[in-house]
Amino acid sequence: ITLLISLCLLYYSFREWKKTLATLGLTIWAINLTTALIYLGGGEMNFILGALSVMVMVFTLAISIHVHHYVASCIDEPDPLAVALKIAWKPCVLATLTTTIGLFSLTVSEIGPVIQFGYAASVGTFVSLITGLGLTPAVLTLWPIDPKMVHSGGKRWNFQQCANWLIDHAGRVSIATIILVMTTGVGLFSLRTKIDPLDFLPAEGRVIQDVRAVQNNLTELDSIEAIVDFGDEEIPFIKKVEHIRKLETIIQQHPAVRHTMSLASFFPKQFPESPFETARLLSHAQSAHGDNDFTSDGERLWRISARISSDADLPQDQVYDELAVMIDDPNVILTGVAPLLRRAQNQIFTGFWESFSMAFVIITIVMIVSLRSIKAGLVAMVPNLTPICIVFGILGWYQIPIDIGIMMTASIALGIAVDGTFHFLVRYQSQFRLTRNSAQASRDSLLMTGEPIFTAAVITGAGMLALTLSNFVPTARFGYMMTSLLVAALVGDLVLLPCLLALRPKKSDDQ
Repeated sequence: ITLLISLCLLYYSFREWKKTLATLGLTIWAINLTTALIYLGGGEMNFILGALSVMVMVFTLAISIHVHHYVASCIDEPDPLAVALKIAWKPCVLATLTTTIGLFSLTVSEIGPVIQFGYAASVGTFVSLITGLGLTPAVLTLWPIDPKMVHSGGKRWNFQQCANWLIDHAGRVSIATIILVMTTGVGLFSLRTKIDPLDFLPAEGRVIQDVRAVQNNLTELDSIEAIVDFGDEEIPFIKKVEHIRKLETIIQQHPAVRHTMSLASFFPKQFPESPFETARLLSHAQSAHGDNDFTSDGERLWRISARISSDADLPQDQVYDELAVMIDDPNVILTGVAPLLRRAQNQIFTGFWESFSMAFVIITIVMIVSLRSIKAGLVAMVPNLTPICIVFGILGWYQIPIDIGIMMTASIALGIAVDGTFHFLVRYQSQFRLTRNSAQASRDSLLMTGEPIFTAAVITGAGMLALTLSNFVPTARFGYMMTSLLVAALVGDLVLLPCLLALRPKKSDDQ
């Protein structure tokens, strides 16, 4: 599906089938090369890496589109391909570097599949750069761009009208955009995480139906296990059973606990008065000791399994904390699926901010070094925060939880957003040196780079949107988020950034 979507959009952009098919062939080669490198590196496919091939494909297409546009803009030069590559290599390399930084920052996570995705996608990004920047010129050599099509103007005039309006109203547009970003950005403080393995599966799938049937007719599947440590002290078996029953009574008082079960559940509430009957009962329990799942280490450790009701409408981490307070016994350890999911949720939230912060700091440094100005680098990063604030802010406003698929998108989106920023700024610097007029330079740069940035975002977003057809929910959510972030990045790259630069104060020739 992604191939078909990309094929149609490429043809709409190139208007030539041979060039379109050749460019699409390059992306398929890039996907296969990335997969081969992962295999040679000892990597294995997992449920997260399923999105890798689509990412490599759309990254390669984005670079190829930019190279194609640079060649078209230099069509009147004696050697347009050479001149275009001289201009294109810097923004393409810097954009790839920042995207790689965003992907590599995912390796700070403690979640194994996310770490593997960070490494594998970083490799795929460099493969995309080599393919897009290194092999696209070969395609353009075999099927050169028709100068008549370039000189006819084509779709560029649509962007001229938009560019003129934006620059003429730069102040008001900047204020409106910043207010939008700040308003939605408030939602970032309300972000929360949630992990439920059942959410990874199709809602109408057979597995979900079977799980619901078990929950409704038999028992709950979610549980918290209480491990009771009696230590090395010699305690009579009956005393242990009585202590376990007391703990079960405490646990059952919580409204979210449907029922409990332990080894004590298999003994009568009242032991026989006859010593012989009691001895026989205990002897039978002792002989069956190795066959039960409720004791371990010579009856030193006892397990109480508490089934958590799915209708309680309480977060499992809250149930865990409340049970720990109710039991208040240092010899009782709470474990099981719920605490495991709780730790995973905390790790997703921590990993989300750690990876994003790492990517933001490193990309900011790259931006400052490339622009040779601290002030310019910091200002240029403002539009790149636009997609994060808008999309993730909306998630916070609507209380949509972050899962493992959504977690990875922030750092990746930051790196991708910088892609358009570099292409725009490289052209802006060139035009500003010619005109010495910031508003005019911003207008010209928007005319020159607006169309390829927009086209690359549309093709990349459409390719990512194909992931939403996946039956694996985190992959589908990853596709939705990446598409939304790519669209929101256009607001930063083609609206906020040009308007901010147009408001830049005039300077003398010496300055």
